[in-house]
Amino acid sequence: MVMKPAADKKVLIAGLAALCLGCSPGKSTDGNGADIRFDRSSMPEQIALHDPEEIVFEDLLHPAAFHVMYDTLVVVQNQPDCEHLIEMYSLAGRTPVGRFAQKGGGPDDFLSCTCFVPAGNDSVIYALDQNSGTYSIIHVPLTLAEKRLHISRRFRYSPELHPQTEIIPAGEGHYIGYNFWYIGSDRYSNRVPALKKYAIPAPDDYSATQPQLTDYSNFVASVNTARLARNPLTKHIWFFDGHRDRIAIYDDSLNAVRTISGPDHYSVSYDAAQSNLPISFVTFGEGKTYRAYSGYTVTDKYIYVIYEGVNGSAFDPDDLPQSTEVFRFDPEGNLVCSYTLDRFIYTVSVDSSDRYLYCTARTSATEEAHFLRYRL
Repeated sequence: MVMKPAADKKVLIAGLAALCLGCSPGKSTDGNGADIRFDRSSMPEQIALHDPEEIVFEDLLHPAAFHVMYDTLVVVQNQPDCEHLIEMYSLAGRTPVGRFAQKGGGPDDFLSCTCFVPAGNDSVIYALDQNSGTYSIIHVPLTLAEKRLHISRRFRYSPELHPQTEIIPAGEGHYIGYNFWYIGSDRYSNRVPALKKYAIPAPDDYSATQPQLTDYSNFVASVNTARLARNPLTKHIWFFDGHRDRIAIYDDSLNAVRTISGPDHYSVSYDAAQSNLPISFVTFGEGKTYRAYSGYTVTDKYIYVIYEGVNGSAFDPDDLPQSTEVFRFDPEGNLVCSYTLDRFIYTVSVDSSDRYLYCTARTSATEEAHFLRYRL
């Protein structure tokens, strides 16, 4: 959730600043696993989490989101008004480790930064610079050792990609990304696949052309968000729908091997609103709001994902919901536990022992981001 205290409400509604993202998953096609359906009455364990500890760093600049790595390191994505867009802190000592991702036009600088931290025990994180159209793969251990941001690779991402969804590395020189123009609707389809494998271009390759509105039939940005995760055990790609309570699991060939649906099983309808665009501007039907799966984290044993559960009701950025759910899945997609938190959260991290849940929380778009810890 990257925004200034004054808060651009349009950015929040579109995706809570890059941390709530979806599309419609496909059905199982290769027989590797049956589809899974769950609801609230069949949840194996439901736990209420309340009264978290707030963790405060005295020298913090202007935080937008917090992530925990290695049980000891806090990676902070800062607001775009900061000179350094990434900071790192010691969790135990609450002391600064370093400020990185300087804002500027230098070879290792950033014009903007959305930071993706998929797993707390991984060696890399990803930084998307939407203003320059580039992705940076950051090696965290070398960054800590060298006291400077160690960018293993920086490349221009395809202009087809959704700018608020992470990529999935797919072998040397390739990545899998989510299409900005995809919508899970036959009526408003732009006839593009949800996921696609792309080649990483050479550093001096500027051949990719920006899509034009007239290349498509429908503008779907307001109804099109998703998150992508790599399961470290099965190596499958998990696709979290941002607007429907569905998850799809794909292999590297982008075959859907399993779908997970639940817990509310609601339907989503779309309308074409009037606008000044030369193509249809697609919204949710009857002015409703739908928000499902958003932030996630991957551990050695589980996948945790935030479920917002807004299925047609009002959503006010100035008065965010007072609770959020986090679902814990095993590597095969079976729901293990449901946690209900007493706050609205939009990032989640879990320590290696599955004892603590860390998150970023707000009560409104204008409030400062808070870094919280719950005991599981």
